[in-house]
Amino acid sequence: VSTQSTWGEPWTPEKSLGMLKAVGFLMAFDWPFELLRQRLIETVGVELAEEMMPIRGEFIYANESTILKEEDVKKVGLYEKHQRIDLADFVRQDGQRHDGEGHFNAFRRRNGEKALPILNDMINSMEFRVLGSNNWAVHGNYTKSGKPLLAGDPHLENNVPCTYHLASLIIEDEDVQLTGGWMPGIPIASQGRRASWGWSVTAAYLDQADIYEETLDTGREKYLFEGKWMPVTRIDETIKVKGEDPIVFWVNSTRHGPLLDSTVEEFHLGRGGVHTSEYFQTRAYALAWPGFHSADRSFDGLLGITWGKGPEALAKNRDDIVAPSLYFI
Repeated sequence: VSTQSTWGEPWTPEKSLGMLKAVGFLMAFDWPFELLRQRLIETVGVELAEEMMPIRGEFIYANESTILKEEDVKKVGLYEKHQRIDLADFVRQDGQRHDGEGHFNAFRRRNGEKALPILNDMINSMEFRVLGSNNWAVHGNYTKSGKPLLAGDPHLENNVPCTYHLASLIIEDEDVQLTGGWMPGIPIASQGRRASWGWSVTAAYLDQADIYEETLDTGREKYLFEGKWMPVTRIDETIKVKGEDPIVFWVNSTRHGPLLDSTVEEFHLGRGGVHTSEYFQTRAYALAWPGFHSADRSFDGLLGITWGKGPEALAKNRDDIVAPSLYFI
């Protein structure tokens, strides 16, 4: 099959690297929730935000329970211990003091009848689709054949191009027999097996991305870092569209990462935030992610595992892989 007819232009090594970066970025799950948490703190205060979106141990119920029914939760006293607050009661009981009350009343004054729909919209944003995965192994002592079992379930959706395609590669002159899930256009099998060994991966769900609020000058050409004004870096990007004019845009970046200007509109201005559009004329969010760094060796690490001569290739190369973040067996 010609890459010309499939992709519109010849495939290049840069596209392979870009494909891996895209997969890695899709697995950076945490940064939108940092924005949402900040938005909740501004709206209802720290205390209620921690109960709605917990990160501290005393608010994370899973540390004390597995899968419980309503009766089980009451029996172990989780409701009494954590004093769960019903949002509707919180809105009605204006006379009852609570850390978030002052925040929320101010939020209602700013937004009027839109206050509850805006807050409900934010709460619903917490309900995201879990795109996790699993991998596992069973020792030969516990199998009927006496041989070990290795499995991996990526939990992936249908995409174009697909995240993986199944294929077997045999190179007789080099004694290579490799079967696995290959990334399109990349000589990497993220999960695979050779004649005598194999490997599997699952999403690590690491906190590997951070959001920085940058202070900009009025022209948005410089940003403040440790008391000094630094130049904002601009990179022009062109996306070619078959049969249409190319889409041209630019990406502004600081030392932390690219600026996410549209995120301000979505998480703050568009949801009745405490800040005005004038405030964000000299503010922006920058996204820091290890995949943006030139020192990222994830491609080399996955390549080394795929084409390694034995299980030692996994131990040798796994520490180079940071984007995507993966657990290996």
